[in-house]
Amino acid sequence: MRSVLVLAPAVLALLCAGCQPPSTVPDGGAAFPDAGNADGGGGPLAQLLAGTPATGFADGVGTAARFNGPSGGAILPDGSAILLSDTFNAVLRRVDLSNGAVTTVAGRVQVQATADGVGTAARFQGPRGMAVNASGTVAYVADGPAIRRVDLSTWTVTTIAGTPGEDGFQDGTGAAVRLGYLLHALELSADSEVLYIADRSNRVLRALTLSSGELVTVAGWPYTGASRSVDGVGTAARFSGLGGMARVGDALYVADTFNHTVRRVSLSDFSVTTVAGAAGVAGEVDGAGTAARFDAPQGLAVAGGALYTAGFSGTLRRIGIPAYEVSTVLGVEGESYARDGQGAAVRLGTGFAPPIAHPTDKVLWYQDRSANSLRRVDLETLVVQTYAGALEPELHRDGTVEEARFVAPAGLAVNAAGTRWYVADAAAQVIREVDTTSGTVRTLAGSPGQWGAVDGTGDAARFDVPLALAYEESSGRLYVADTYNGCLRTVEVASGAVATLAGRCGEPGTEDGTGTSARLLEPVALALDVAAGRLFFSEAAAEDLHPGGRAAIRQVMLATGEVTTLAGGARATAMPLDGAASSATFDAPTALAWDQASERLFIAEQAVAAIRALHLPSATVSLVAGKYGERGPADGSPMAARFDAPSGLALDVATRTLLVSDSGANTLRRLSLDDGAVSTFLGDPSRGGGFITPQPLDMATLYLPTAPVVAGGVIGWLGETAVYRVSTQEAVAP
Repeated sequence: MRSVLVLAPAVLALLCAGCQPPSTVPDGGAAFPDAGNADGGGGPLAQLLAGTPATGFADGVGTAARFNGPSGGAILPDGSAILLSDTFNAVLRRVDLSNGAVTTVAGRVQVQATADGVGTAARFQGPRGMAVNASGTVAYVADGPAIRRVDLSTWTVTTIAGTPGEDGFQDGTGAAVRLGYLLHALELSADSEVLYIADRSNRVLRALTLSSGELVTVAGWPYTGASRSVDGVGTAARFSGLGGMARVGDALYVADTFNHTVRRVSLSDFSVTTVAGAAGVAGEVDGAGTAARFDAPQGLAVAGGALYTAGFSGTLRRIGIPAYEVSTVLGVEGESYARDGQGAAVRLGTGFAPPIAHPTDKVLWYQDRSANSLRRVDLETLVVQTYAGALEPELHRDGTVEEARFVAPAGLAVNAAGTRWYVADAAAQVIREVDTTSGTVRTLAGSPGQWGAVDGTGDAARFDVPLALAYEESSGRLYVADTYNGCLRTVEVASGAVATLAGRCGEPGTEDGTGTSARLLEPVALALDVAAGRLFFSEAAAEDLHPGGRAAIRQVMLATGEVTTLAGGARATAMPLDGAASSATFDAPTALAWDQASERLFIAEQAVAAIRALHLPSATVSLVAGKYGERGPADGSPMAARFDAPSGLALDVATRTLLVSDSGANTLRRLSLDDGAVSTFLGDPSRGGGFITPQPLDMATLYLPTAPVVAGGVIGWLGETAVYRVSTQEAVAP
């Protein structure tokens, strides 16, 4: 898929396999609940309207639980429970395999720090690789450039190697040791006396003798520059991006991620040999040994005498031993999302962390990074079920609001009563409707997963990444920014009929004109001026699509289809320029909102963290709030306020405020149109995550919020793979 200069945060979430929260709170910050359970006490509630979030932090049973980037785990030797490193929540979680109950056992949710202690009094920076000893009494956790020991009877956490916050490369003992920041995987020797560490940052394999605390580099050696793959003994070997590890007898198998291979390390002399894949050649090809191809293999596990590997491609592959025959077991290359089922029907999200093999059953537990879930894979029947975490969050599915799923919702519009919500599901290539009266979701136009540039009715129409919507209630018409087609479309809500309003779909350009004689280049935002019968739109395109890039504000007259450029053109070479519209420049105008009273078109500049305005009568562009290129967040006066990544705008006429979705800060902000003061309305920049149960406003957390709307005393927004709302007047009934 082509890359638009500034994608909606929901689309960014879809493409981001390892994004972590943008900011952290210092240790000792304000307390907040670890699980999203609240009755609201009768006050205003933030509520999930449709779909389900993948990312969050909630203890609970099975699919009621939520994780944020699980990146490591281990099963207890008796098969009773799995321990997970919930990396971006900065905690360790326990999943009871008898009933699916998920509990937080160590660390404090989204407080990223390093402190030894007992249970939730301990602190983690970002736990990843994990290993449990043979007796099931101790877990070892890679936490930034440190190795932590967890007593599983008391949940006491101690640091045994490395110094928190000080990465580097130095063998030695205890705090003198320096490790890389990204320690992808851990594995124990057969007697649990030696801990092997995949030090991805330093491109080496290291060994920690647990009795003495001595750490030595046993294979590979740090180097800079392009990837190298060298078979050899000990430090004469070279790796590039050590990933998952699995021990089979006296051999340690390693996923050499960026060399696209699987390597064998003899634990007797630490000789390294490539056993599957070809160094530097990426692909997804089954076959024997070096005839097979991998595409950045990440996780590695051993089950039933065979190796299983997972990665970014959304496949689970089997490597037989000793012939090293590689076969694809589940998933389809490039279709990285979670769908349960059996065999060919199954889809797997990104497998960043190693799968976890059950000690006795023929079962793998797949850590699905895309869905932030733990999924059970029966290796005999190839049945896959989501066991804990979000259940299939990224799908196109109509039905009740509880059953419905969205792939990557990017645009949102709502009727005046707040009863009909319209969603541009960008990656699914469809326009959807959420009816709160009936509690159902249906597809109005487009065919799921089918892109194109076809006018028509209902599923006969085709879109190519529709990113933004505007709704004209008097005509019952939706306006759609059909971004990659380079055109504006209309959808008649009653019939689902789709027509082209301006531009020629599939023939992008920058020329003004009327109707299909005009040319548009990646329109990304819309704002409707009902009184004047015009639709404003912004364009944002990178240099690979247009010389100098494209960042412009344009309008189309609805009665005639006439398109004119109001401001901008080539993308700003440094910071944007204010002043006369004819000479003003933009970086990437991400969102628009029209204020009839002041005749100003407000513009969110996501990449440079600012809110601007185009005053139509004077044809001038000015900075309204924030400072170009300086990120926050910070509330306050217009010039003192700071944004992180303002992605969406909505005008609240009743309160004379501009609602801003600050997606990078996981908040909704208010900008007063009277004095320009900026305040935070919902969310907290120190913590992020979606929620399932209704939340009081002071407890609700957001994750990549975008596309805010205001109607009938209700505020709505999109977050990851869900639609949310909150009533500012009274509690809204589910």
